[in-house]
Amino acid sequence: MTATPEWLPVSPGRSHRTWSREAKERIVGETFAPGANVSAIARAHGLDPSQVFA
Repeated sequence: MTATPEWLPVSPGRSHRTWSREAKERIVGETFAPGANVSAIARAHGLDPSQVFA
């Protein structure tokens, strides 16, 4: 049995979010609170923790 790869003519598009400066500042600002959990804050905003940095 031989498999032949099937190539898509165009890569499927990914959605790209745009965040306002205020929203970015608010999300990052939440991480500076005493006892803040960056992973929980990121997930609450639909982000990966590696995307939340100052």
